[in-house]
Amino acid sequence: MAFNVLKEIQEYYTDFIGGTPAIACEPFVSIATGTGAVGATFVNSVDPYWGIVSLTSGTASSSAQLVLDPSLFLLNKRPFRAHVQFMIPTLPVFGAADFIITMGFSNENTTGFATITNGARMRIQTNATQTTGAVNTEVFSGSTTAVGGPNLEFPVGTTLTAGQWYNYYAQIDYINTSTQLTYGNLVAGPTVGVRQWLIPDLGLNPSFPGVNQFNAFTQGYMGEYPVSLLPTANTGFVIGVTFNGGAARTIQINRAYILADRWNPGN
Repeated sequence: MAFNVLKEIQEYYTDFIGGTPAIACEPFVSIATGTGAVGATFVNSVDPYWGIVSLTSGTASSSAQLVLDPSLFLLNKRPFRAHVQFMIPTLPVFGAADFIITMGFSNENTTGFATITNGARMRIQTNATQTTGAVNTEVFSGSTTAVGGPNLEFPVGTTLTAGQWYNYYAQIDYINTSTQLTYGNLVAGPTVGVRQWLIPDLGLNPSFPGVNQFNAFTQGYMGEYPVSLLPTANTGFVIGVTFNGGAARTIQINRAYILADRWNPGN
């Protein structure tokens, strides 16, 4: 019987269904730091979203996060896939120092306020120069400054909508630019660097295509960073909301999935 000895897969997944929030969030750790911040708590399910947790920032210096250990992933060594399904009840306000939402690979630690020096992520933040609901993509490599960005994007044709469920996808591939190895319908041709998507989820609508129908020419594609900008140090995976002014705010999360693969070319 043939089998692929060079294929290795690690999966980290939760749909937030369990006896307690702590159990439901595993393998993520729920962190709440600062005045009034609230870590993962259950909220009522809404068909078809079952098993929903919320993270709530407090006031002053505060944040609430779901964290995978910041030493788990080396983004410049193997392919990664990530998927987060989330909803923001109230968006950051234009022209104000309001809250910040981030999700993706980063080396934030469990104190909630560590400087981000390595990672690849999406950031939703509004200030005096950005429209409410604007989205940024970022790559950090050994620096507190985003390499090549941040790159302001409007990934769904308009800005984000409060109360709408979205799917965030990230693909990170450390493969030589000359290869023609492909990974399904999502990417065609050489797979290099960081690609990110943000796609509205239409819930029970049966006509809505899955992520395999999306690519660089369709709705939701947020662009790409080359492999040369990938960090060379370890990261984890973080979903979080951080107070930056105004009132305490919340993000709701329905599922989170990270896949770390190593493929034998030709499989």
